[in-house]
Amino acid sequence: MRDCVAERVPIIDLDCIRFNQAERATLQRLANSDNVADKRLCVDYLYCGTGVSANLRFMLELAEVLVVNRSPNVRWGTLNCISFGFAETHPRRLWPFIARWGCHRSRDIRAAVACCMLEDVFNVDFEETFERSKALVEAGNIRFLFTLRTCWLTNKRHEAKIRRYVDRHPRSR
Repeated sequence: MRDCVAERVPIIDLDCIRFNQAERATLQRLANSDNVADKRLCVDYLYCGTGVSANLRFMLELAEVLVVNRSPNVRWGTLNCISFGFAETHPRRLWPFIARWGCHRSRDIRAAVACCMLEDVFNVDFEETFERSKALVEAGNIRFLFTLRTCWLTNKRHEAKIRRYVDRHPRSR
């Protein structure tokens, strides 16, 4: 079984690949490394697996490790990669991750979730995502209110709807 990641096959030569077992093991090792350069390499190779549905669950598992990294490049790159590859095709499968990390105590993690994932999911399925977002806030996850405030959407009517909700919420003041 070939391991393109361990062999450091140039990323430009890899496009939409389904990660095999050896590649997954190497990516997990890189993601769990103490070396930030290894984590950044992991993120770079994750882009090769975007758009392949079979990789989504594995990539979300790696994102759980990478999102808390102290390097914003690792954090934002990971979330951008997953959103780039799966927001249009699997917005519902991204929601549990968005809901979990969009309520995190770290402002930068919440901002990364808003800018890299939530905005893209809103652009695909606004009404359902907005209802889920409101339910999360109404259930007491006030930090998600501030995640919503960070979103900037291409559809200005949708953005205005979010702004009205956030501005009118009693806890946003």
